[in-house]
Amino acid sequence: MSTTITIGAAGAIPSGAYLYAYWYEAVDAQGELHRGAVSVKMLVTMTGGPKKFVHAIPTCRLSRFANVRLCVARSEVGATGTDSTLPLYRVTSNDVTITTGDNCYVNNSFTVDTVAFTDNLTDAQLKTREPLYTNGGIASNAPSPWSGGIIAVSKSRLYWTDTTDPNIVRFSQQIADDTALEAPVDLSLRVDPYGGPITAIGALDDTIIPFKETATFVFGGPGPLADPTVSPEVNTFSAVELLTSDVGCISPASLGQTPLGITFQSRKGIKLLTRQRQIADIGGLVGGLDAQNYTRTTLLPDRKAIVYLTDTADGFSLLWDYDRNQWSKFSNHLGIDAIVVDGIYHYLRLDSRVFQETPGVYVDDNSRIPLRIETAWIHYAQYLQGWQRVLYAYFLGRWISPHTLSVRYRLDYNDAYSAAILSDVNTNWNPSVYGGGSYGVGAYGGSGGSGTRYQRRIHLNKRCQAMSFLIEDVEAPGDFGASFELSEMLLIGGGLGPDFKVGAARSA
Repeated sequence: MSTTITIGAAGAIPSGAYLYAYWYEAVDAQGELHRGAVSVKMLVTMTGGPKKFVHAIPTCRLSRFANVRLCVARSEVGATGTDSTLPLYRVTSNDVTITTGDNCYVNNSFTVDTVAFTDNLTDAQLKTREPLYTNGGIASNAPSPWSGGIIAVSKSRLYWTDTTDPNIVRFSQQIADDTALEAPVDLSLRVDPYGGPITAIGALDDTIIPFKETATFVFGGPGPLADPTVSPEVNTFSAVELLTSDVGCISPASLGQTPLGITFQSRKGIKLLTRQRQIADIGGLVGGLDAQNYTRTTLLPDRKAIVYLTDTADGFSLLWDYDRNQWSKFSNHLGIDAIVVDGIYHYLRLDSRVFQETPGVYVDDNSRIPLRIETAWIHYAQYLQGWQRVLYAYFLGRWISPHTLSVRYRLDYNDAYSAAILSDVNTNWNPSVYGGGSYGVGAYGGSGGSGTRYQRRIHLNKRCQAMSFLIEDVEAPGDFGASFELSEMLLIGGGLGPDFKVGAARSA
């Protein structure tokens, strides 16, 4: 249905040719203006003027907004065609209290097909009104094909994939105050088909990173301004270029922003796209979990770490300490999504319960949180199979709460660990009682005694090719704490030779 325009009674509009355009708009509960697409301009001629123009405007019968208003814009006299460069100005009122008479506010209706509106502004009055938002060649806010779930935000714009074309990145106008997202259909960039459909979009410094399953692309620049006549040679995006041809992202939820760059899950494990545009392999130590599905990657605000939440049954959520390049894994931590609220990490579990991290409390759903440190294989020789003797293992760290230290070791690349070597660290290294209670103030304040220094020597005297350790805390019933922190493990021993005697079963 199109708008019809007729000439009304005597009025203020003189004879001549004019252009009209129409659009719908609404203001949401946050006060943001949602502007619809502008119609094709209509050329109309006033004869026998001065008179009025009477419009029968089609209504918007389907909308999620209850307060849609119908908007009309007109040019001055002198239009020569629908491609005239004459600017248009709003002739409908923005005052919701003026709903009758000429140039009133026009409410939408869900019950009729058209509503009537009368324009009776002179050209002098017209030029004092609000300009049409597409004047000067600004793109009309025609709706673009929406995303299939791949969305990114950067440079005050939104970026998303096209459900009808897997190699298109669409983007919005720069977000303006008090105006909702505007996403003209003309704003898009094409990515080379190499690597398959676009699987994720990331933002790194001044660039946008479209990921494919087996390739990674990049483009930069500020992007075009809404007004295309303002420095178009500067305000544009660069061409989309191939960054790497063998690694891409397989899960948009695995993208994570860190000070070092963007982390993501690939077919080859968890990778890092550095600020130098290099791909670094950071997930080698947790490569056994590459098949897991990650539902959210979250940068923690209070420590130098990022959490990879998984929903994989019997899987482990991961924490990467990017300051030390170390990994931790968490059992009983499966979830659908996660978010940081007021500086606190929250995640939605598979059973629909929401859990909130409580710093300083070491209980997980009323169960203790065990501390377990597993080292890599350690060998003195340059080669993996050199011959060595390990006499002692020294541990240095900080005592935090009551526990028993458990140390196990394994030799020569075997899977099985030794029996636990248990140490009662509470008797020998518990902080002095003068650090608390009635003696905890005044001249006797502070930790006193041996302090919280954590130091232990274990006698091993083992000959081997390599040795690995499993260090754990064992807490008494009712004890829930951080137990300890380790800062160094020192091995005393030395190399015995470049080779060792292979057992008969392994000799050819």
